[in-house]
Amino acid sequence: MPSTVNGIGTTYAGKKNVTTRRASCASCGRQAVMESYDTRLWFCLVFIPLIPLKRIRVLDMCPSCRVHRVVNPAEYEAGKQLHVSGAVEEFRKQPTPQNALKVHAAMLAFHENDRAAEFRAGADEIVGRDAQALAELGGQLLGTHQAEAAWPYFERAHTLRPDLPQARAGLAYKKLGEGRLEEAHALLDFMEKPGASQVYDLHPLLVLAEKYHATGKREEALKFYKHLLEELPHLKENRHIRGVVLQLEKSVGDGSPSAIPKQPFSIRRIFSKDPHVNPPMVRIGAWAGVIALCVGIIALVWNDHQRRHRMLYVINELPGAVKVSIDDGAAISVPEGGRGVLSFVEGVHRITVSGSTKESHEATMTSPYLSRWGNDPVWVLNVGQAAPIVRYSMTYAEESQLKDVQPDADVLYKDAVSFVPHVDYLFTPPPEQLRVENKRERVVKQCLQLDDDWTTAVGAVYDPAKPGKTLDLLKWCVTHDKGGSKMLVAYLQLAAKHGKEAEAQKTLEEELDKVPLHVEVHRVMQESDPSPERLQKLAAQYASVLKEHPNDASALYLSGRLAKEPKEAQALFGKSREADPENPWPCLALAYDAAGRADWEKAASLMELVVKKKPEDGGDFLFECLLGCGRIDEIHKSLSAKVRSKSLYEAQHAVLDRVLVYSLNKEDEKAEKAIRQLRSHGLSIDRSNYTVPEFVTLGRAYAFGEFDELLAGAQKAGGDYAGYAFAAYCEKRALADALAMVQVEKFPIDPLGCLALSTVAELSNNSVESERWRGKAVTLLEESKDKDLLAIAGVLKLETLSSLDPVLELSWSAREKALLCVVLASRHQDKRQDLLALARKLNVVPRWPYHLVRAVTGES
Repeated sequence: MPSTVNGIGTTYAGKKNVTTRRASCASCGRQAVMESYDTRLWFCLVFIPLIPLKRIRVLDMCPSCRVHRVVNPAEYEAGKQLHVSGAVEEFRKQPTPQNALKVHAAMLAFHENDRAAEFRAGADEIVGRDAQALAELGGQLLGTHQAEAAWPYFERAHTLRPDLPQARAGLAYKKLGEGRLEEAHALLDFMEKPGASQVYDLHPLLVLAEKYHATGKREEALKFYKHLLEELPHLKENRHIRGVVLQLEKSVGDGSPSAIPKQPFSIRRIFSKDPHVNPPMVRIGAWAGVIALCVGIIALVWNDHQRRHRMLYVINELPGAVKVSIDDGAAISVPEGGRGVLSFVEGVHRITVSGSTKESHEATMTSPYLSRWGNDPVWVLNVGQAAPIVRYSMTYAEESQLKDVQPDADVLYKDAVSFVPHVDYLFTPPPEQLRVENKRERVVKQCLQLDDDWTTAVGAVYDPAKPGKTLDLLKWCVTHDKGGSKMLVAYLQLAAKHGKEAEAQKTLEEELDKVPLHVEVHRVMQESDPSPERLQKLAAQYASVLKEHPNDASALYLSGRLAKEPKEAQALFGKSREADPENPWPCLALAYDAAGRADWEKAASLMELVVKKKPEDGGDFLFECLLGCGRIDEIHKSLSAKVRSKSLYEAQHAVLDRVLVYSLNKEDEKAEKAIRQLRSHGLSIDRSNYTVPEFVTLGRAYAFGEFDELLAGAQKAGGDYAGYAFAAYCEKRALADALAMVQVEKFPIDPLGCLALSTVAELSNNSVESERWRGKAVTLLEESKDKDLLAIAGVLKLETLSSLDPVLELSWSAREKALLCVVLASRHQDKRQDLLALARKLNVVPRWPYHLVRAVTGES
């Protein structure tokens, strides 16, 4: 049958050679005028026929249910010609009743009803005297649902031969239709004889039994049904007849044995296609049950297969290769920075790690039973818990549906073996866009990623409205020495922001007492609480550790930080490095000292060791050291990956570093291109309207000496960017404007700012103001109570400077020390050239006060 969906599909168009007949539909059973015709099948669009497909002949189209048969019209015509014409030709040669019946049957078979009626009228002389032929003609008409035309032939046959069974059966059908059951019974009495089924079709008797039952004559109906069951035993399987007979036996209640035997259970009967034996729905239900059973078995087998074939993903971010095994089975080797996979059966297992580190974990690695059919769970072994593994929930939808979507991410840090119930993208980047069929639909995908560093991981889970999860992660990073000092500083800042200072302080106090010493915590405590009591307590702790372990590198390093004399500090740092050449902290201290002496080669070599061991610490300082050495190519190589980092924080700072390098040779076009690439990269990560942050654009303006642009940008940004405006005023020699900023407290002055004002005043030939701000710097340095800053104040107060050693030994950053040398040069004329030469060597990074120093040293 043709069909269409939303106006697209197939349909019939046109009618030719239409014939009709009144008959019962074989599908719905209704009496209707059946229509047959030639037509064509078309492909249609919006119900309009467009493309012709083929010609067909429709047979017996029911006007009620539209069910019909379809044949090829050419084959239909050929068959009609072959059968009808052949039969007619045979009849012409031998006009016998039997040949007449063949012609009539062929015409009815091909729906030539009108032609068949004409033929019957013309052949009446031949068949009119043959009772058997008349009865068969009536049977043919009755078989094609032409009962009204059939009755006269049955009556004529019965008149000629009252004992003819076919004639009596045909007339009985008529009597049954008229409700004259007794007359029909009299006509069918020959079928009640034993063995009648061997000779006659007992269907009229079955119809008579049904009529008796319908009119309430139960005993007569039961008698006929029992006779039929004896003659036709297969009717005992007919569910309708079984039901009727059992009902009649129950209502009659004559006490005789039932004619319906009990049916044993039979699978064949359940799956029988005969609707009289088995209801179609029972067979459909049985097949549905079989299919469901097969599906269930497959599902159970699949579930067990999933349970037995799980994967443990091993991530090794520790230095050196490791070997991992489950339950002492075959081990796999995972290189540094590599990954590996182990198969296992769900259950409780012991995981053993050997090699560069040794670990053993008892892990229950199971998933909920029902989840195995729809989820893809993942188990991850994070060796040493060194890798920042983050689970992201990615929501894809129309922009209007994303307004209230909150970012959802978790860091897998609490357990060495982590379980994620479902992952769509495992260690592969998810697509930027995903097609969503419904505009109101949201598609959520789970993504497991190995982030660049712990800073990125913390940023992924941070939610200002719910800082608890981030604080817990930062606390764990601090207590497990992950992420370096950045994590410690971030923990303290976030705790202070959300009123958790006491809890953070308690955590740090607990970390202070741990052995081996937690260097980051001790460094922060030395700087945040430099009170004599605290420093004495820490010194005593280090001395206690060194008494028991004289070569403890961490204790030697931390003791050096508390040393009062620079030479003593350097000696302790040297001992610390000798005790443990792999410890990055003494290398960092020695590199800092070398940079303060403008020994950039030594500082760079030491910082390369630091970054190798602790890449999260010292990256910015290594950039300064490489710049001091003039190793520009290495800088660009190291920045090439960072500028494409998934962490916008890292990418932005890397781009700024690249811009600073370009500024040294006034490569403005390259700098602008780098910023444009940052904007594109930012938009690829952040789907919102990403803009390059002010610290990048203002940093570029300062590096290229565009101080008017720097001032305008800083004034527009306001707030935290007031320092850039102060720098612009100083570089423009606008001393009055710079002083105005300080006087109205728009800019919190620090010792470096005081030295800058002193230098600007000196360049403006205002020696009084210059001396005043030098004195202000000394005051601020002395108020800090920090030993390093007190040493700087002491050098500023010197009346004479016999050598540069006091300056070289100061612990201050290179750019700050460069400005200090400029201020000292104006005070100590005899050492002016040496101080300015040192300032030139120290002043390598084009960040504030780079240009101010160059103005004094004569390089600008």
